[in-house]
Amino acid sequence: MAALTNAAYLQRYGFVDDCFGTTMVDGKWLVKPESEPIRESLAATSAEEDEKLLSDSSLSIPAKTAIQFRRQLKIALKAQQEAQQRIRMLTWQASVAINDGSVNSSKISKLSLGKRRTR
Repeated sequence: MAALTNAAYLQRYGFVDDCFGTTMVDGKWLVKPESEPIRESLAATSAEEDEKLLSDSSLSIPAKTAIQFRRQLKIALKAQQEAQQRIRMLTWQASVAINDGSVNSSKISKLSLGKRRTR
């Protein structure tokens, strides 16, 4: 079964899932070019505003769920952007190390960067 986004969890089951796997799936689609309108909407409010709204005990369950959904998407987007930045930095560092001769390119190719090694 493919991993679900929070939109799918919300539509199918009526709750927001804050687990790591769902956060990763949400983050992957949030950084795609076609998700620009969603990113713009998310940027319209701050995480602090969301937290303040969620602390309001008079909120209806649907309103609270919508804010939880928005907050979780912001968390996913930030996590994905940070992961992509880290990958860019590691790639740059590896490139510099290869170019200046401080590391052999064959050593780099032996690293398991996101791929499983088979025996």
